[in-house]
Amino acid sequence: MDVETFVTAKEVFLRKLSLNLDQIEIDTWGKEREIRVTASNFGRIYKLRATTATAKTVESLLCSTFKGNSHTNYGQQSEEKAVKCFEINKSIKTERCGLFISKQFPYLAASPDRVLDDRSALVEIKCPSKSQDLSPEEAVRKKNNHILYIDRQRIETKKNHDYYFQVQGQMLVTSISQVYFVV
Repeated sequence: MDVETFVTAKEVFLRKLSLNLDQIEIDTWGKEREIRVTASNFGRIYKLRATTATAKTVESLLCSTFKGNSHTNYGQQSEEKAVKCFEINKSIKTERCGLFISKQFPYLAASPDRVLDDRSALVEIKCPSKSQDLSPEEAVRKKNNHILYIDRQRIETKKNHDYYFQVQGQMLVTSISQVYFVV
């Protein structure tokens, strides 16, 4: 393919990606997600080394066959309970949200778990099965929770963890500058 044909094809493809809606309804979620780089993969992409075979990475991102496992099943089953606890603890209401597509970069997308009902913040929920019977403090101290660490007696999110990149990507894609990261 010559350069001019490639540029034209790229422009057509990017125009197709640009949607008028901020969110995609659940029925088209999977189809729209397949043709975009999603925030859940930002950490993996950012951490690629110069020696990494990018073709294999691109293939695994675009052609993933992962359907879940016991850990993801536990997380999905526990999410509603975590949402209720979060809403009570913070005295706020949230609502489900679909797939957001970046207006600035339409090849990027994100699927936060929730958004505050006033749309001032996103909510991303993680329910690690390895820590299911522990308090957050116990999980961090026992090192069962690879997402968090203790710094000056405060529980913090690891800045090099894929989930950190995920919520940063969610803020970029949605143009919402606050995320509650609920573990």
